[in-house]
Amino acid sequence: METTLFRQDPDSWLSSDIAIEVIGRMVAEQMSLLYALLNEYRDAGIESDDERVVNDVRHQQYQQQIAVYRNEIKSIYRGENKAEIFDRVEYEYAPYIKQKYAPSARVTQR
Repeated sequence: METTLFRQDPDSWLSSDIAIEVIGRMVAEQMSLLYALLNEYRDAGIESDDERVVNDVRHQQYQQQIAVYRNEIKSIYRGENKAEIFDRVEYEYAPYIKQKYAPSARVTQR
């Protein structure tokens, strides 16, 4: 197994900072989905605090996932569960972000 920055020095500020940056991108992804959903409702003349919006399963899922990501960031700052969070960042979040935002991915998405 390749030794990554997270495994070399999991307590370094750099490892934490990189993880927070990657998680921040995941938050931005969810926020984008949430705003798109709210815009759909707004275009239909429905305000964001309407019960149809609040009870929409997608709205709830986006909000919950945003909360999960934000809690992971807070945990990193507190030094809690860093190994577990770093594993998710390394094996789940970062590959997703790389695939979505790498220059070659942008060309194929057009």
